[in-house]
Amino acid sequence: MDCRVGNRRASDGDGGSRRPGGAAQAALDDRRRRPERRLTFFVALWHCVTERSFWYVFGWLIPLGVWRLKLFPTPWVRAAIVTSIFAILLGAYSNAGGTVGRATFNIIGPLLSLSVALLIARPFEHSLNKADLVANPTRRGSDKSTFHAS
Repeated sequence: MDCRVGNRRASDGDGGSRRPGGAAQAALDDRRRRPERRLTFFVALWHCVTERSFWYVFGWLIPLGVWRLKLFPTPWVRAAIVTSIFAILLGAYSNAGGTVGRATFNIIGPLLSLSVALLIARPFEHSLNKADLVANPTRRGSDKSTFHAS
C-alpha cells in the first residue's frame, strides 16, 4: 500500500513529519507558503483574549478570585500570574485561539478557584489575613481539628 504525504511516500525514510518537531516544522512551512494565513502578533493576541471559551471560565473567576489572593503565598501567586501571561503570549504567537483558555485555566485556575472558595466561605470577613488562617482556621471554638461552617 502506497501511503503518500504531499508528494512523498510516508515510508521514504527521510522522516517527514515522524521526526520530533516535524509537526511544528510543517506548521511553520504552511505559514510561510500561505501569507494570507499569517496574522500579526497583536491580532492573534486579541483573538486569544476575546475568544468566548476564555471568558466562559475567566469572566467570573477573575473578578471573584482576586479578592482573596492576598491570603496565598506570594511566590505561588506571582508564579501563576507570570506563567499565565507567558501561556497567553505563546498562544498568541502560535495563533492558538480558544486553546489558550484551557492552558491558562490549568495554570491559574486552581489558585483562583481556592480564592473564590474562601470568598464564598467567609464573605464578610474583610480583615482576614494569612495569620488568621494559620492560627485559627475555624474562627469558632477551641477545637481546631474540626471545621465549623459559618
